[in-house]
Amino acid sequence: MGILRRLLMIVREFFPGVRIRIRLDGGFAHPALLDFLDAEPKLEYVVAMAKNTVLERKTEEAMQYARALSGIAGQTEHVYDEVNYAARSWKRERRVLLKPK
Repeated sequence: MGILRRLLMIVREFFPGVRIRIRLDGGFAHPALLDFLDAEPKLEYVVAMAKNTVLERKTEEAMQYARALSGIAGQTEHVYDEVNYAARSWKRERRVLLKPK
């Protein structure tokens, strides 16, 4: 987080007022880092989370919809959904985008 904090300071110094978006792999979705990112102004972040049974269960409805669309179109259809989700180690819920597979 120390390196990230310094990088954010540098970017903000050279590009004042800019909105920053950070993309992380799931291995970096540590609660302390997410809390740090939440507290940063004008910062958005996207984390590619590993699937788990809770999130897979939450994709069921979207998956059924994708199958129905695929049956009508005769080709693969991609459907996305979103839910509020909190892993046990998180202090609060966060918006999670779902891509059923």
